[in-house]
Amino acid sequence: VADSTGEIVKGLRCYFDKALPIMLLYKSEREQYEDSMAADVSPSSVYGAEHLLRLFVKLPELLVHAKIEEETLTLLQHKLVDLLKHCIGFLSYVPKLLLSFGRKLCDFN
Repeated sequence: VADSTGEIVKGLRCYFDKALPIMLLYKSEREQYEDSMAADVSPSSVYGAEHLLRLFVKLPELLVHAKIEEETLTLLQHKLVDLLKHCIGFLSYVPKLLLSFGRKLCDFN
């Protein structure tokens, strides 16, 4: 299971890096992308959750064109749903974390 999860993460990163400049950036973001991306830096190491969520929205139409067996596609869909659930759980935790961090900063001063 860990191996398949690692492969899925690698595949998502590859899809993300290829899809970002083509279909995940808004028009206003393209110039910034062109200006800021160095040749040796992958987009997945610079762009974050907002753009990853855009990939998840586009992923069904991308996977339709991929040559993946039905059983493998079903497993992939389940893994991606699990990943999104974890992301939602993490995002719901962030405000609590920020509040706690803010309190600690106030106590520090």
